[in-house]
Amino acid sequence: MASKDATIKFADSSFQLVCSFHAYEPTYTITKLCYIDGGNGVSFLCSVGETQGQPLSVKLWDIAKIVGAKQGKQIDFNSDYHTLCLVSNGSNNYPLTCFSNSADFSVLAFGFANGSVILVRGDLLHDRGSRQRVVYQSEEPVTGVHFKDDSLLYVTTISKVVTIATSGRNKGKPERILEDRQGADINCSDIAIKDGRKSLIVARQEGLQFYNSKGRTNSLLIDVPKKRLYSFGDGRYIFLLTSNTSNDFTTHSMLVLDTIDKFVAFSRTVASSAIEVFTMWEDLYVFTTDGLLYKLHEKPFDEKLDILVQRDLFSTAIKLAHEGSIDKEEVMKIELQYGDYLYERGESSDAIDHYMNCIELGKTNEVIQKYKESSRIPYLTRYLEKMVELGISTSDHVTLLLCAYCKLKQDNKIHDFVDSIASADSATFDLDTVINLCRESGYYMLAAFIAKKFNLPSVVVDIQLQDLKSPKLTMRYIKGLNIDDLLRVLLDNVKALLDKLPNESTQLLIDVFTGRYKPDTSFDLDQVSITSSATEKVDHPILTSYQQFVTFMSGGATEEAIPNGGGIIAGPTYLPPRPKIIFQCFVNHPNEFVIFLEACVQSYDKFGGNAKDKKDIMVTLYEMYLTLASDSDDRSQWEAKAKALLQTIQKENGWTLEENTGLLLLSTVSDFNEGEILIREIADESSEGFGLDLFRSAVMSENYAKSYEIIEKYGDKEPDLYRLGLSIYTANEQVYKTVGEERITNIINHIEANKLMTPLELIKQLSLSNNGFVKLSLVKGYLLNYIRRQKLEIANNTKLIKSYREDSEKIEKEIYDLAHNSKTVNQARCSSCGQPLDFPVIHFKCSHSYHEHCLTSNGQHTNEEGMVCPRCASQNETMEVVKEQQQEVAERNDTFKASLEGSSDRFKVMMGFVGRGGMESARVLYEPLPEH
Repeated sequence: MASKDATIKFADSSFQLVCSFHAYEPTYTITKLCYIDGGNGVSFLCSVGETQGQPLSVKLWDIAKIVGAKQGKQIDFNSDYHTLCLVSNGSNNYPLTCFSNSADFSVLAFGFANGSVILVRGDLLHDRGSRQRVVYQSEEPVTGVHFKDDSLLYVTTISKVVTIATSGRNKGKPERILEDRQGADINCSDIAIKDGRKSLIVARQEGLQFYNSKGRTNSLLIDVPKKRLYSFGDGRYIFLLTSNTSNDFTTHSMLVLDTIDKFVAFSRTVASSAIEVFTMWEDLYVFTTDGLLYKLHEKPFDEKLDILVQRDLFSTAIKLAHEGSIDKEEVMKIELQYGDYLYERGESSDAIDHYMNCIELGKTNEVIQKYKESSRIPYLTRYLEKMVELGISTSDHVTLLLCAYCKLKQDNKIHDFVDSIASADSATFDLDTVINLCRESGYYMLAAFIAKKFNLPSVVVDIQLQDLKSPKLTMRYIKGLNIDDLLRVLLDNVKALLDKLPNESTQLLIDVFTGRYKPDTSFDLDQVSITSSATEKVDHPILTSYQQFVTFMSGGATEEAIPNGGGIIAGPTYLPPRPKIIFQCFVNHPNEFVIFLEACVQSYDKFGGNAKDKKDIMVTLYEMYLTLASDSDDRSQWEAKAKALLQTIQKENGWTLEENTGLLLLSTVSDFNEGEILIREIADESSEGFGLDLFRSAVMSENYAKSYEIIEKYGDKEPDLYRLGLSIYTANEQVYKTVGEERITNIINHIEANKLMTPLELIKQLSLSNNGFVKLSLVKGYLLNYIRRQKLEIANNTKLIKSYREDSEKIEKEIYDLAHNSKTVNQARCSSCGQPLDFPVIHFKCSHSYHEHCLTSNGQHTNEEGMVCPRCASQNETMEVVKEQQQEVAERNDTFKASLEGSSDRFKVMMGFVGRGGMESARVLYEPLPEH
């Protein structure tokens, strides 16, 4: 630093004096000091001293010599300088107003109050001499000189800004006048370096004006009185000293402007004006007229950001953060705060821009909540689009975005967005919500497009039927589906399709369930525009059979001529589903149901199929025939169809009793007696009461000829048919005549042959007729035969009694002889081994003889009593068992009573018990014979 007495002082970074010396004579004033890097570790101090009437004295001092080697030695200002250069300006009576030097200190420029600019060129660093010349002369004081480079010099006066070439002869004329109406005050201009390019800065009342070598460039408005300007920090920052006079009191302010982010980085009021502004040790120093030295130190980056945020200077903070090496997350936090700040001020549009910049920070739900109102949906849409673009959206976010498009009537955006999504990514958004909202908003084709895109054919069909009211379009669409999707669609919507297009729907169902269906891929729903809606109406005739249906659908052609429906193909290309799953869908469509069932039956006949399914179809078809017969005026037509179907069933095998019972039940409920008879005929004839059921059905239908045939067919298995037939045929004269006496006689003959009735029961049955149309002659032969048979039976019984009596007498005699008379033994061989007898021998009264050792081998001991003949032992045991049974029967009166009460022929039961000894006390009929 330089003091008033031409003394130069050196201080360290702690502002402690290192050394000082007198650089000039006391009459001189040091007006300029500058540091010069001479290279190779050599640095110089340049001082400019001036006194009135004398040339300027420019001295270069070797800092190392002065501060180092000569420390402690008195410096001689007349001899210890490195280089001396005297600059003359006429009479030297005008003070120096400005000074500048080139980068290598080879060119020096001096501006004076008389309007002169003197250029000094030479190798001053090596003290090799210099030369000087006046390069510019004006009538106004020169307020600033600044080198753009070694060849060009910016010069400012009170009213002008010009450029002057530093080489060549310009005869005191400027090379280019950059400004001819406004100049600059002293110390109110400087050079700023940005991106390696130098530009001139001029401070004026209204602001800062920037110049390049061709003229004005940009400007920075700041309307304050400026007293000094200084550019530092590689041109980023500009120091301004301003003054403001009020009530004869002048205040000064120091401002630091950030020219890149365009904000005031520092502001401070000081008591006095500044003498010098300079940078040192990476800080800015301001030396004021009251002798104070201000140090301006740039705060750390984080602190600067905090200050900007605290002062709500968010845009500046964001710019500064992007320029620095701050973490991206911290930048987004500032963006979030800025968005909140703008939102609170009601600037929703600007706020959303900043919210979008910090999406990756999270807290998206909070932002979405702020913009959920209808008036802010456009901003919300932008926010959600950005989330999708960044790939951080969830299905809920995408769903909300598409809903927002619906609210804004931007259906084209929905279409484009959905079209850009792969059909496999169905979880990208909530399909149901978006589709329903499109339908509520009237975008039916768009909803159908979305549903088709993500393979929801049932939804597509529902939209076409419920919203577009276009059954024909629906039918064309579903005919292009694969069989699996088509089945799901039919199960959900076939009722509505049958209501709108009964014939076309029936044909499609026939194709599907008979294996004929082939998708029609020629139809593209996306290229269809809907112009008709609820007015679409289809007329169709009422058809009652599959053959009629085929003729109608083919326009009179045969079944084989119907393309993809009703025609004969090689065989199913897929496994046809069971028709039973679609039966319930034909409610209120009985005729179409009959056509469908008849087609299915024919299909099973042609291609073969599951027998159980075919039976289900035939049973259902039979039920429909009977139902239509009950509800239709033409009952005979439907009953004829039902009868024909039963006859078809009668030709087939494999129908179980349960299945036939079901058919029989249907016939009974529908009062179809003819059907009952046919069903009973094809049922399991071995079942108990089967013939009786057939007979009753025939009688109920008044088909007496058929009933007689049933008696003839099943009478042998079920004899009660003869008794039942006789009672029915003789109960009414008209029936009697219809059946005829011959048939009734045959029935009576069967009753006689099988002994089904007694003559008394038969006569009693015939006497029930009150009209006398049954004659006794009808049973004359029966009675004669019965009497003849009874006589013969009496004669046979008399002979049998005589035979039994003779046998009894013979047996009694033999028993007596065995008990009282001796018997001669003539047996010569053993009854056991067949060998000749030899002693010891054992003889029995039954005429059997044995070796003693043969009896011993049979397990009997000769010294024991009760020895029995081995050959007669089994017979004796049988007699003992019979004896015990008779004794038990005689004692069990409860068994006799129970059998008597539960039997229809009590006499027979009683005689049976008498024969087994049940009516008398047990007694011994004979005593055992002696053993030997």
